[in-house]
Amino acid sequence: MKRVSPSLLLVTNVWNEKERIPDLVKIINKQTLKPELWFWIDDGSTDGSYNEILAAKTKIPLQVFAMPKKQKGNLDTIGRAYSFVHHCIIHLEFDYMSLADVDTIFPPDYFKKMCEYMDAHPEIGTLSVQSRDDKFKRNPDNPMGSGKIIRRSVIESFDKYWDLAPDTFLNIKARAIGLKSVSLQNCFIDSAPTTSILSEEGRLRYGRRMYYINRHIFLVFYQAFMFILKHDNASQYLRGYWQEWT
Repeated sequence: MKRVSPSLLLVTNVWNEKERIPDLVKIINKQTLKPELWFWIDDGSTDGSYNEILAAKTKIPLQVFAMPKKQKGNLDTIGRAYSFVHHCIIHLEFDYMSLADVDTIFPPDYFKKMCEYMDAHPEIGTLSVQSRDDKFKRNPDNPMGSGKIIRRSVIESFDKYWDLAPDTFLNIKARAIGLKSVSLQNCFIDSAPTTSILSEEGRLRYGRRMYYINRHIFLVFYQAFMFILKHDNASQYLRGYWQEWT
């Protein structure tokens, strides 16, 4: 018997987002393709986000994971929270996993269309769209941001995440098993702008990523030299690489 629709696992990571949680729940409740399970990661909130998630008015089954409380959010360690729940995720049955941030507004048919697109393109491992308010258009080969769809085979291909935000990591893992990463250029959602890789913060994280993917030290120095010529935050790039190396 032919499957009617793909199965979807949704994952949302929050830190002190109590006020925004109900709005995202309402948006997901209106989806024409709803997730069969919704994982919430409370990444150390101190504002009552955990209880707000438990009180969510939805028929979607929820599973909530609470990390140790912290006074400040940190994008550079967010991958640890994803690793914490990964051992549960890999034992579940689903076709696709998606990441949804609380500051995103999805059209009602968003997940249905994205999963159908993945069904029609089995060569794609990770898929995303553009953020309407993001002045930095996302690279067509580097899907990023909220609403990203990940094929199950990509999730099954690794044991844990790196420490940084999972976007680039998931693209790397998709390519490692021979699948493509695609960011649709003419599809949009309303989401918070991403941090530009050209900024100081972006270059720092880029340097950290180069260590994680074992970029040869000579290539790192060459790239840093090119950044110097362009006055392009070369010191932050090297600082990020050095931070992970040490």
